Amino acid sequence: MAERITDRIGRLARLAAGRPPVRLRSGLPEDPARPDTGSGGRRALRSPGRPHGGSTSFRSHVTARGALAGMFLLCLVACLLAVWQGHDVLAALGYCLAAVLAPVYGRREAQLTVVLSAPAVFLLAELVTQALTAQGSDAHSSVFSVLEGTVLTLADVAPWLFAGTIACVVIAMTRGLPDCVRQLRAEQGGFGAFRSTGLTRPPGAPAEPPVRGHLRP
Repeated sequence: MAERITDRIGRLARLAAGRPPVRLRSGLPEDPARPDTGSGGRRALRSPGRPHGGSTSFRSHVTARGALAGMFLLCLVACLLAVWQGHDVLAALGYCLAAVLAPVYGRREAQLTVVLSAPAVFLLAELVTQALTAQGSDAHSSVFSVLEGTVLTLADVAPWLFAGTIACVVIAMTRGLPDCVRQLRAEQGGFGAFRSTGLTRPPGAPAEPPVRGHLRP
């Protein structure tokens, strides 16, 4: 009975102070930070930052430069192995593997850069390989050897390069390549409309601050 009178006095004091009353359950105050268990008696606690159901979507943090650097290193190693073993197919397989891994582990905004740069990255890796393994007594013969070796290798692995590029485009289509193309077209369209108006700055851009010491006539 004494506890009930004390609880009533405390409730009246909280109401007078403008605070919500504290409900009692089994003689103990209810913790407002405690989650409501509901009719089931228990509630599964969700970890912060994790979606309901435990399913997480794959999201890569590799930038466009990182993807291109990894592709170049893989192509360079494959080209060096091809020259060492005497089989150009190794260089082609290395390019196909790099063309598959780059869009898979690259960010969504890096897909367009990866697709457009993939053949150029292999060409650069092949030129570096031919320059490292060139045979010639003078600079002229060395340059001719590099160009000849590069052209012959590209002609030998052309079908593999085409297949690797197609695979890169297909994977990039599922990783956000259409969004990158639409964003590029929107940016080009906005820049073209801005140039056609003849304005000095885009609409809505903040005005340049006045230069100190400059007096208008």
